Amino acid sequence: KHEEHTSRINTILTSPIVIVPVCFVGHAISLIQVGSTIVRCDRGEFGREHGNVIVYRVTNKAALTPSFYKEYLFSTNTLEKVNAELEARLGLKKMTTLPIEPQITGNCSWANIEAALVASLYVLNMSENQKKQTIDIGGAKDRAMQLYHEWIRWDQDRAIEQAISDMKEASEGRRKTKAAALAAVLFQRCDYNDERDIDRAHKILSAIGQEQYHYILKVYYKYFFDIYRSDVGKNLVELLEDYGIDTTHWK
Repeated sequence: KHEEHTSRINTILTSPIVIVPVCFVGHAISLIQVGSTIVRCDRGEFGREHGNVIVYRVTNKAALTPSFYKEYLFSTNTLEKVNAELEARLGLKKMTTLPIEPQITGNCSWANIEAALVASLYVLNMSENQKKQTIDIGGAKDRAMQLYHEWIRWDQDRAIEQAISDMKEASEGRRKTKAAALAAVLFQRCDYNDERDIDRAHKILSAIGQEQYHYILKVYYKYFFDIYRSDVGKNLVELLEDYGIDTTHWK
């Protein structure tokens, strides 16, 4: 049984593309390797200082063995081992970075696997370019980032749809909680000047635009529009009025 697992793991770790999660001192990053290129996805403190998604050329490719990866997968890792030692053992030479936002809050494991998507797209695109003897770093970045942003938007819309669906079966207390969360998305993430955001706002307001949830929206209206007349407050009013909610009597 153990030999079967070992054989399967070795096969995965010698695949044309290798994606490995690495955990250390309460944090998790991901490494992606294609040929002599390796990408470090670390949207935490290291990433803020050096780049959230860094593309390296490996000068010591002989070190990239299943045993090397298993050491980082199954052993206790220290900050020094993952940072300085990793770079030295593989002879890493920084090539470029990808413009992925840092993680502010949430699950670091998911944030860095999420970044692995765009990193994988980029290195596979560059690998294909090398086979064709063409180098288009900017084009490869643009294509990877475009697909990444479309995927992120799809994932966000899926989460909104799930929250709206959950409201139908939830208790009154849970419905109010979901409504508050959706109102926060409406206020913070929907831009009246973006047609796709207007569609997203209409979808949200189809669930929380009823009179019973106006008290939540009125909190944002009062402080960000009625009192401070801020740009975000004006944006909210435009979204509400576009949906057909009359805010002129909200005082």
